[in-house]
Amino acid sequence: MRIPIREQLGAIILLASLISLGVISIATWVTNHNFVLDIRSSRLSLTASLKASQLTSNLALMESTVKSTATRVLIQNALKLYNDQGNNTADNWNRAQADLEAALGGGQQPPLVLQSQLYPISASGPAGASSLINATSSNVMRTFELPYSSPNGTPVYLGDGDLGFPPELYPNLTYGARSATTLNEQTALYNGDLLDSRSALLLGPWALNSSTSLVSLTVPIVNNTSATDILGWLTVVLDGRLIKEVIDSPEGLGQTGVTLLIGPANSTNHFPSGFLYNSNGVAPAQSPRVHFVLPVSQNNSNRHTSHAVGTVNAPFDASTFPAVQTGLTRNQQSTNNAGSLISTHNEEGRSVSVGFAIPDTSLCDWIVVLEQEHSEVWAPINHLRNILLACVFGTVGAMLLLTLPLAHLASRPIRRLREATSKSVVAPGFTPSIASSGSCDSRNSAGYGNDDENARDTARKEGFLGSLTRWRRGRRSNRAQREEDERRRVFRIPGKVRDRKHLIHDELTDLTQTFNEMSDELMMQYERLEERVKQRTAELELSKKAAEAANESKTLFIANISHELKTPLNGILGMCAVCMQEEDPTRLKRSLGIIYKSGDLLLNLLTDLLTFSKNQVGQQLSLDEKEFRLRDISSQVLAIFDKQSKEGQIDLEVKFQGLQETESSDSETAEDMKGYGPFGVGRLRDMTLWGDQHRILQVIINLVSNSLKFTGSGGRVVLSIKCLGAALSDDDSRKTSLMSKQSRLTSTGDLTRRSKLDSDMSVLPQPKHTNTANEIDTTDKGRAYAQVMAAERSPSPPPGKTLLFEFEVEDTGPGIAEHQQQRIFEPFVQGDLGLSKKYGGTGLGLSICSQLAGLMRGTIRLKSQHGQLSR
Repeated sequence: MRIPIREQLGAIILLASLISLGVISIATWVTNHNFVLDIRSSRLSLTASLKASQLTSNLALMESTVKSTATRVLIQNALKLYNDQGNNTADNWNRAQADLEAALGGGQQPPLVLQSQLYPISASGPAGASSLINATSSNVMRTFELPYSSPNGTPVYLGDGDLGFPPELYPNLTYGARSATTLNEQTALYNGDLLDSRSALLLGPWALNSSTSLVSLTVPIVNNTSATDILGWLTVVLDGRLIKEVIDSPEGLGQTGVTLLIGPANSTNHFPSGFLYNSNGVAPAQSPRVHFVLPVSQNNSNRHTSHAVGTVNAPFDASTFPAVQTGLTRNQQSTNNAGSLISTHNEEGRSVSVGFAIPDTSLCDWIVVLEQEHSEVWAPINHLRNILLACVFGTVGAMLLLTLPLAHLASRPIRRLREATSKSVVAPGFTPSIASSGSCDSRNSAGYGNDDENARDTARKEGFLGSLTRWRRGRRSNRAQREEDERRRVFRIPGKVRDRKHLIHDELTDLTQTFNEMSDELMMQYERLEERVKQRTAELELSKKAAEAANESKTLFIANISHELKTPLNGILGMCAVCMQEEDPTRLKRSLGIIYKSGDLLLNLLTDLLTFSKNQVGQQLSLDEKEFRLRDISSQVLAIFDKQSKEGQIDLEVKFQGLQETESSDSETAEDMKGYGPFGVGRLRDMTLWGDQHRILQVIINLVSNSLKFTGSGGRVVLSIKCLGAALSDDDSRKTSLMSKQSRLTSTGDLTRRSKLDSDMSVLPQPKHTNTANEIDTTDKGRAYAQVMAAERSPSPPPGKTLLFEFEVEDTGPGIAEHQQQRIFEPFVQGDLGLSKKYGGTGLGLSICSQLAGLMRGTIRLKSQHGQLSR
């Protein structure tokens, strides 16, 4: 992507301005954001706390009014006669009735106390559990219409006979319960709530319409001469305007605020024990149900459509309104447990901001919730955001209009330098296309590449007709030719920049001088490059010869292997032809034996070829690691090669050598500890190791087979299994297999294979570069895949000691010349070209052994001298 320097300079200035404005804007935003939110949060919680305190005061006023009625002497005297003497006559209740009506009449307008009923202390009296006397204030007769009708369809008002005493406000008490603190104190139960001399029961509010609601308060009538002697129960119905006035008060609500009063969805107005933050007991398993104590008015019902006046006002789970759940269950460490949530939602999922507080009263477990629209609370924040964004982008726009002309003026010298350097000359020895030959000649002749000046001079000489002719000729050139010319861009060396005298030197003048020097140096280096190209061409010729040598090596291998494959195949076909004509079972069996041997030979050849090819293309073998005994290795080697060694009159031996045998110089000590491993592991042949037994056997069998093949009659082949001591660390041993546990395997033909734990990675010997054909293959790729496959092995070995093992195969064969010792591990290579004809084989055995050693994270090495004992 190419961006002119003018735009870059403008972008840098704009970026610097934008970063400066951004830092200031972010600091202003963070400071004012937190400050405004703190003020809003404090305002919500403080307003909710004030309303909760006001509601607490009003409830206390209502409670004190009812309790003052319960202390009237005439009422208590009538109850004493009823309780002590069973006097339920009209004479006993007349004065009490008049006294109760006088208490309800009062002088308060509008009246607060509306209606009352007097209940006995228990159901054992003459009146049972029914009310003893009742009264309705004369000031409210035919005033409060109840939300139900009489049987004849006429409306029912408060105080109209029995129907005028709403059962929703009068509790059905269960008498006879004794207090746990005092045996003489009478109590009563209502829906699980215990009433005693210190408690009161609040029922309601019971909404009559959108503006009126009633509540009832039941208190014990305690004898004025005793603190615990209960004479009866008094239930008083009161106007709920003191509660509604607090809810409808607009102070502190803002434009979208509404005050909500939420309580438990039961008749007692109390939550189960353990739910509130300050209550004792076990918290309930589920969040209790709550409801709006007073329905939401129609003016503020857009966020609570299911709980407005005129709706069912169904209860809901407290957890659906996070502010209610938080205010009731978490201690806010503030007055009335006041708190706020700036970003939350209500029970209908509307985004709101909420302040909450709990009234400090024992009459009910209500919570006052002050709710506002989220947008109203965040309006100052959004306004601040808009101002900051307007300032930032307005300033950026102004800077953009200012920086473009300044950047144009500042970049003019640099653009002049670019225009000068764009005039270039053709490199020596380069032949441009025909279409550009004219321009190239002009540039070469100029020396300084003043193409534009030459073009202007030519146009001036030719005149208008010449310019028109050249324009028409350019139009006639086909599109394909133009695309070809554009594709074949001519390599040109930049020409020198005309440098005038300067009174003031700056970076640009230094750049011009350096550029001219660079142009001269580039011309000189281009000439030297031609010589280097010739050298590289000669090296490519050598590489070509190496490739031809590789092809010749493959051809020689095919010529050798064709004889190896055809010989057993011809034997198989010949013996099959004989068997088809033979009827003697003995001869048939002998012929089948020859067929089996030829087939086995052919199978071994094909197995070597396929195994090597499979490793070459990346289809790596995997390790099947498990526990095995060392004696299994020795027994299988002897069982496989016992017959072959006896037929060849070769002494085949397997030896176990412990650590003491390799380190101790004392012959007696070495004799006593012969065949034993390090202290605590016992005899080597009885040791249990972890690894891929079959791959180890495959390598050892291949090495022993080579030793037996090349060792003459009367020779000796010895397989030595040595324990060289403990490995580096136990931690490393648990991450590797047996071959990763510092095993070393040495062959004859003299090969030594040693695994080395070196920071969890095995280090393989690097072969010398002999520039042979066999080095041009994919063996390195196969070895890399082998290490990956070794990492993806079977389950980790069980805990145990990590020891260093060496498997060494020693023979008395002819040995291998020193210059061949590195090449025999390459594929298709034998120690002598005549060995393939004399002994057979593909030359892949040791290459496969080397690959298997790499697969098991080990190494394989050779120590041999031509014509001498090898090990």
